[in-house]
Amino acid sequence: PPPSSSSHLRSSSVSSSSSPNTYTSLQVSFQPDLHAQLPTDLDLHQKAFILFGRSATIQEEVAVKVSANMNKLEREFQLLRELYQHGRQVVRVFGTSVELIDTVTTADGTSCSLYGFVMERGREDMEVYLRDRPSLLPLERRVLANKLVSLVSFLHSHNKVWMDLKTSNLVHFPDQHPDWRLIDLADVAECGQEMAEGQG
Repeated sequence: PPPSSSSHLRSSSVSSSSSPNTYTSLQVSFQPDLHAQLPTDLDLHQKAFILFGRSATIQEEVAVKVSANMNKLEREFQLLRELYQHGRQVVRVFGTSVELIDTVTTADGTSCSLYGFVMERGREDMEVYLRDRPSLLPLERRVLANKLVSLVSFLHSHNKVWMDLKTSNLVHFPDQHPDWRLIDLADVAECGQEMAEGQG
């Protein structure tokens, strides 16, 4: 959920969009407002987070992944675009690249440019799905486990290793096929890639 207060942040510039309440070339209006959703308890220079809104361009509810690390976001965006074309096992992204969302000033006076990319918005992640359905039958749980294995196998088939495997990174799209998709590929590595100490 969005934080109760955004008093620790203030905008130091407004998006160049034609409307002061929309951001990115896809004309995303955040619901609630962008600054009401910004987390006040995270280091914006280090952490990525998800904001929710609606794109006037594609007429859909969307999620926007936001971070101050533009290069890492761009790598993930391009990876999602590439993998989506091979079976739609990952979340769909819109647009052509990462964009500047806004620039904010944190409580300590540090200026922080926030970048983001727009992606389709699912209904819920698997963590919430399981929490809200404590009485799932064993067969239903096996079906979910098989879907998880299938998604991980999809990454492996493309020479990728998912370093952030957790139920909150699988999102439900009940009206689409496949109905579970991967998000958050920021920490995907190539098979055989040497990892720095402390990674993985």
